[in-house]
Amino acid sequence: MVRELYADMIKKQDAEEKIECVIQKRISELLSDYENQMGHKEYETLLENVYLAAIMAEETGFEKGFKYAFRLFTECMY
Repeated sequence: MVRELYADMIKKQDAEEKIECVIQKRISELLSDYENQMGHKEYETLLENVYLAAIMAEETGFEKGFKYAFRLFTECMY
C-alpha cells in the first residue's frame, strides 16, 4: 500500500523531479572520472543505471520512513 502511494506521487512528477538536483549533482561528480574513460554511449548507460539505483533507494527510504512513522504514531496512540 505504501509502495502504491509512493508510485502515485512519483507519477505526478516529471523525470527531472524524480531525482532531486542535489542528488543529480552528486552522481555527476561521482562519475565525472568515468566520463573521460568511457565512450559516450557507455557513460550514458552507466549514468542511467546509477540514476535508477538512486530512484530505487529513494523509494525504499520513503517506504521505511513511512512505516517507521506509522509505528511511532501507533505507539503514541496506545
